[in-house]
Amino acid sequence: MARSALLALTFFLLATTAAADVEGGWTAQYNSRLGKVHLLMTRSASAQTWQSYRLEELAGLTAAQIDSATAVPVTFQLRPDAGTFTFEGTFRNGRGGGRMTFTPNRDYASQIGTLGLQLEKGDDVELFRLGTLNVSVPYLREMHAIYPAADLRELTKLKAVGVDPAYLRDMRAVGVNITSASEARKLAGSGVTPAFVRELADAGYRDLSVRDLSRLAATGADAKFIRSMQPYKQ
Repeated sequence: MARSALLALTFFLLATTAAADVEGGWTAQYNSRLGKVHLLMTRSASAQTWQSYRLEELAGLTAAQIDSATAVPVTFQLRPDAGTFTFEGTFRNGRGGGRMTFTPNRDYASQIGTLGLQLEKGDDVELFRLGTLNVSVPYLREMHAIYPAADLRELTKLKAVGVDPAYLRDMRAVGVNITSASEARKLAGSGVTPAFVRELADAGYRDLSVRDLSRLAATGADAKFIRSMQPYKQ
């Protein structure tokens, strides 16, 4: 009986710990030109996450609240597949701040498990990070079909730099042959876009390697710089 009671207590404590929400704070700034809210979410002094979201992604938050000339109370949510973020606080003149609570989605692990993917740590902090990046189940399904050898960590890195099926299709359309997830991450992480590749092609620089494209983008080469290279093209 004593051993059974101890096991029951252990399972209860584990379940209680797993059910705990992740709490912290938030500050925000609205970019009206981009139509995006830049959110800084803080779990501790050394754990901060900065992401940008379209206003329509933040349920319950309105442009009128954001632009209010006086501080107005707000409560809004971000609802990715990995869990739900609830933000409470105030907004004034495009800036806001307050408290944040993240409630993990306990079914997320089993949903991605059907794709053959596993959480690396399996804790709420990992779900928190996946939630901030909006690593959705449909996204993982599509990208895992393209890169079946990539694990959850690799696919999350792709999401973080903006690689999705549309990006890969557009890059292929401008003649860039991306053969692996690491190449896709390198290109997108360096800022290589289809428009950038087209500009190079218009200047006479075609069929460049992933390495060359990444290096050029990393140096900040733009259309003006590309045109200035034309007199030196051999």
